[in-house]
Amino acid sequence: MADPSGRRPPHHPAVNDVLSTLANASAALDDVQRRLDLEFRASYPDNANPAKLVARVKRVQEEVAALKELCRDLLTQKQELIDRIHGSLVAQRGTTQRLLAASGLPPLSDADEAAHSSLNQVIDEWNAHVTPITGRLLCLVMLAGAWIHGGSGTRGDSACHACRGGLKERCQPNTLLHDHLVPWECWLVMKRLLRACQ
Repeated sequence: MADPSGRRPPHHPAVNDVLSTLANASAALDDVQRRLDLEFRASYPDNANPAKLVARVKRVQEEVAALKELCRDLLTQKQELIDRIHGSLVAQRGTTQRLLAASGLPPLSDADEAAHSSLNQVIDEWNAHVTPITGRLLCLVMLAGAWIHGGSGTRGDSACHACRGGLKERCQPNTLLHDHLVPWECWLVMKRLLRACQ
């Protein structure tokens, strides 16, 4: 039952001992970190300081995670825009063909047909490029879900249905950083970040 006065109830002596031990351990770790920082600064230059390198790697990992989300959102928005524009162009082309036929005018010229075929080819190439990336993202999500919910029995081929459609190689469930699980845009961003930190 809560104290009506709003004061915290006193801790059990054993809890006080645990809190005191944790506080002492935290202070000891802070002292160790401080001593290591001083030793590293005295022993290594700034560009080879292990403590700074670890902090830099952690910062890059956080930035890569954020950039992966941005890349995924940008890819989705770009695909939606392409689909919307393509649908509008197809509808306009059909309307133009019907108007030309109804008015007795000549149909679309060979140059117009060539431009339409070129547009379709570009869109097909884009879709062929994007489909493996979206498949990799889907496969990674499926693998993560299988690992979390299924245990070791679902880490095999049953977790790789997304790879069977368009990917040449199968997932390696025990290798999260396998080549085909990470979008190439994120690898490029990671390389740029690493170069910027050097």
